[in-house]
Amino acid sequence: MGPGQVEVMRTSRRSTGVVLVFSAALLLAACAGDPAVDAEGESAATTPDVAEYDDDRGVLLRGGYLAEPPAGARAWPEGSDVALQGRLLNEAATDDAILSASSPVAASVVLLDADGQVVEALPLPAGQPVDLSPAGPTVLLRGITGPLTEGASVRLDLVTRESGTLPTSVQVLIEDPAVALR
Repeated sequence: MGPGQVEVMRTSRRSTGVVLVFSAALLLAACAGDPAVDAEGESAATTPDVAEYDDDRGVLLRGGYLAEPPAGARAWPEGSDVALQGRLLNEAATDDAILSASSPVAASVVLLDADGQVVEALPLPAGQPVDLSPAGPTVLLRGITGPLTEGASVRLDLVTRESGTLPTSVQVLIEDPAVALR
């Protein structure tokens, strides 16, 4: 290899390094101003992509899903109570609250606080995430009207004080085969 070829390789490596640093800076700058990325660095790309609801009204549902059926079952049996899980994010400048919810697959839908008590509203503080889980708070579909199989898509309407009705569709989580084998 001659001296001219060595210089070309050095220049090429230096150019590649500059391009990588510049690309990383652009990516960081883009994410810093992205309203879809929350304070913990989560976005639609980093949160489980089971159900996403996002519109101009400011309330987002990220990674929403219905809990997987009980161990060994492939479906929730008729009459079961099934909890919504995921993250609600109020990106509006003012506080909001979920006032009610409905689904055609449930006899009723109730709102539960962190203690598992039925409440009239679930607060959605401005700029604060609210994690929904069976440990509360959550939205609970009571008395499902038929079996819900893994992967089934379920319509769920959330009614908020400020944003109105937020129609969404959530799936029944499919059990992770690795967990099932333990």
